[in-house]
Amino acid sequence: MKRILIALFLCLFAFRASAWNPMVVTSGSSSAVACSAATDYVGDKTDHSASFAALIDNQMYCVSYQATTAACASGTLGKAYMAHHGTETDVAKVLVYTDSTSGTGEPNNETLLGESAEISCNTDTPTPTCTAGGDLGGAITKNAYYFICSQSNNTQFDVHRTAAGPSVLWYKALWDYDNPAPNPLTPTGWTEATRDWGVYVEIK
Repeated sequence: MKRILIALFLCLFAFRASAWNPMVVTSGSSSAVACSAATDYVGDKTDHSASFAALIDNQMYCVSYQATTAACASGTLGKAYMAHHGTETDVAKVLVYTDSTSGTGEPNNETLLGESAEISCNTDTPTPTCTAGGDLGGAITKNAYYFICSQSNNTQFDVHRTAAGPSVLWYKALWDYDNPAPNPLTPTGWTEATRDWGVYVEIK
């Protein structure tokens, strides 16, 4: 009986020690960080209240952004947000494409990863808060580059942005707003400028 009690005591001690020992790793544990739509995004969340521009009817505007703000290794595109200037009702769409140039050149046969529903806004929001709801859904990877593109119709969505730089903006008249977006996004015919647009997309 005494031996049985000693054996039980030793088993209990070993169990409690392993539970308290941080070096003991249970099977199935993982150190991977999950994406959070509250903090992970690609694009520009900055307040650009000092400047704005109208998105010309059926012209596409694309800025390359690196997904450095994501804490997670990979995720999917969530909701798109835009910063709107003024109180007139404007509509626009946000589209996300791959960037095979890694931020060094114009779009070059880029793949469409996701397109937002129509975003309608009539409030002045220097930071991007206007959204259509609904996730874009394409896969995205931390530190990769993506073209965050936007386009409006004849309402010419007024978007808050920087007057100059530092990011490179590419734009051109591309396709009818009401028709499907081009896929792939082909090179040539783009005009280069330096602007930052108040547009971003969540990573979930």
